[in-house]
Amino acid sequence: MNTRLRNAHLATDSPFAMQHNSVPAFLSIDVEPDAFQLSRNEAPAWAAFDAMVPFIEKLRADLAVHNGASPVFGWYIRTDPQIAEAYGHADHGLHFYADRIAGFRSVGDYIGVHVHPLRWSESHQAWIHDFSDRQWLYDCTLSSLEGFAKAVGAPARHMRYGGGFLSNEIVDLAEAHGVVIDLTLEPVASWALHTTVFPTSIDTSPIVGSFVNCEGAPREPYQPDRDEFRVCRAYGRRTIVLLPLSSVLASNQPDELPTAHMLYPSVPWPSPDFFWDLVWQQLRSMERPYLSLAIRTDAQEVKRTAEMRKIFEALPKHPIAKHLRWVDPLEAIGSLVSS
Repeated sequence: MNTRLRNAHLATDSPFAMQHNSVPAFLSIDVEPDAFQLSRNEAPAWAAFDAMVPFIEKLRADLAVHNGASPVFGWYIRTDPQIAEAYGHADHGLHFYADRIAGFRSVGDYIGVHVHPLRWSESHQAWIHDFSDRQWLYDCTLSSLEGFAKAVGAPARHMRYGGGFLSNEIVDLAEAHGVVIDLTLEPVASWALHTTVFPTSIDTSPIVGSFVNCEGAPREPYQPDRDEFRVCRAYGRRTIVLLPLSSVLASNQPDELPTAHMLYPSVPWPSPDFFWDLVWQQLRSMERPYLSLAIRTDAQEVKRTAEMRKIFEALPKHPIAKHLRWVDPLEAIGSLVSS
């Protein structure tokens, strides 16, 4: 996908031209074990999270040089049933890393809930991502939200579901339990529509059931329709806001209709400057520009982590850095959602 964009034709017609010096930007960090296939007797420490923290703190310091304000980022902690079964408590990450999370909050970072619908399958003899059982999706999401709220003492206001998966039931449940903004949506025909496994950098989890195709969903923040989360209508909107991850419209031929391609920082790009140039062009095409990127606490020795690090290490040196204001999306959402 990304290498195809090297010579793609970008859709950049817009009245907006990067005149603003303050484009809201959101970095979501999914905090979880390195692997999906966890031992049910002796689950490992979250080593990739330990390694991610100093990298993010250096990035924070490097970016602060450009605007005099310290960036804030979002940390989304797994509290789903797999965590409860493997570690004894769904809120293991929130308690085990309580001091670290308090440190994030002390510099303005925000904490949200992250959910993977993983369940043990005797037939697979593995942890599977079960998207086929609607009751399981409901129970998994509910227990994650309740586990987070119990540990934190307040409902989660930010949420991210694993792998870009969303459904009407999940959006309904999130809204009912206090989530104000969800940063899951990938407005494309998901990679998961064409595979049978869900990967980390070191293992995989079988996929049971199918993903919801979000191609054609809005590519800007919106309050979804009550009956169809992929649609925004003038009436019957929910209160929850869906804030899609950033994508770029491009076509391979001048006469082709452009399609959306995700701006994933963790996949190979021709160069880091190519990635940030592409982001810059995308922002120039938007009437209400914003940037939303997501990364995972992944094993540090693998290619995906190395690609992500190269992308963000290059950001402070790129001209776009002085335009971006890394904030809590709740601070910016009022100016981004169409009335």
